[in-house]
Formats: sequence, C-alpha cells, structure tokens
Amino acid sequence: MPVLLVGTGIFRMKFQMQNDVPRRLGDDAIVVDHQAALKASRILINAICADPHEVSMADIAPALESALRAYGLPPDFPSQVLVQELNQGTTGGCQ
Repeated sequence: MPVLLVGTGIFRMKFQMQNDVPRRLGDDAIVVDHQAALKASRILINAICADPHEVSMADIAPALESALRAYGLPPDFPSQVLVQELNQGTTGGCQ
C-alpha cells in the first residue's frame, strides 16, 4: 500500500493510503502537539470513567478534536475518510 509522509521540519507523519485520502494513521505517526495529545487522553479517560457503559459521541467529540490536532490532521479528517469509503462502496471507517 502506498505511503504518504505529511509534515514540515522534523515532524512527519506516515499514513497508509487508499486513493487520495489517508485511511488511517500509521503505527509510527508522530505527535506534533503533545499538549493536545494529553488533553485528548484525559478527556477520553474521564468520559469512560464517568459512565463506561454509555459513552456518547458528545462526550468524546472534544477528545477527537484534540487528537486530530495532536497529529496535525484537519478537523474534517474523519469525514474525508467516510466520504472516500462511501464513494468506493465500502464502510470501514478509520481502520
């Protein structure tokens, strides 16, 4: 599968590609905003600890926003992946 390296300076991220939009972060993706990564982790952990049986998207949406920022991804990255999946007739999300 082709690979896309994104970033500037010493920060580069490796994505597995499927057509034009990266389908998922590679295992070696580099965090470009460590504070955003910490915030995403904290929000996610707190949401799950508050009610592990019913975590809503509203509870974790701020974590997703911070995680995307942590990896230098655009806010609409999940939407881009979904649109690509729908256009290809598959629905697997960010696998």
